[in-house]
Amino acid sequence: LGVVWSRESLAAIWMIMKRGCEADILVPQIDNEQIRGLIPLIKRFSDRWAYGYEPKLFIVDVGPLASRLSNMDSGVASILLRKFMLRIAQAIAKEVGAEAIVSDESFCPNSLHILRNLDVVDEGLKLPVLRPLIALDRDRVAEIVNKIGLGGLSLEEHSLVKSREVLQWVEPKDVNRVGVEVGVSVEEVTSYAKRRSEYS
Repeated sequence: LGVVWSRESLAAIWMIMKRGCEADILVPQIDNEQIRGLIPLIKRFSDRWAYGYEPKLFIVDVGPLASRLSNMDSGVASILLRKFMLRIAQAIAKEVGAEAIVSDESFCPNSLHILRNLDVVDEGLKLPVLRPLIALDRDRVAEIVNKIGLGGLSLEEHSLVKSREVLQWVEPKDVNRVGVEVGVSVEEVTSYAKRRSEYS
């Protein structure tokens, strides 16, 4: 089950699919503009690269959660949003029988502490998280995006999505503190998963 925030997310899913894996798609809906830009990209991607099956598309409205995080430190808020989206992905993956989650993290020149931050993001997950872009720099990821036919297409991204590459090391205690401050619980994350919508 691949979590799609951007073109880079679809590049990560493509790398898994070309190894023979089928992948369904989960999209966090933060606002209407963001989702209107992503859905045509996903359809274009699926029509071109999904052979022998039609990926299921799950859309989860996390707008209320993103709104509560928007006034927090951008680095911590971005990590917390990703952390909770992986929890939602895990809940849906278990229902559909997916054996892993695909995520789009990659290296940029200054992200020296990305691995420590991924420890925070992955904490508590029971399914493996596959990150096929993790060893690639931004230029190589851009090459893949162009190869799969998504380069040069306009896409507005929410500010919390744009800050997905956090350059500083974020302390686990800071992420947990922000989670408490915005009043987000594991139970609430599960409820987001239950309110998902599925589109063929």
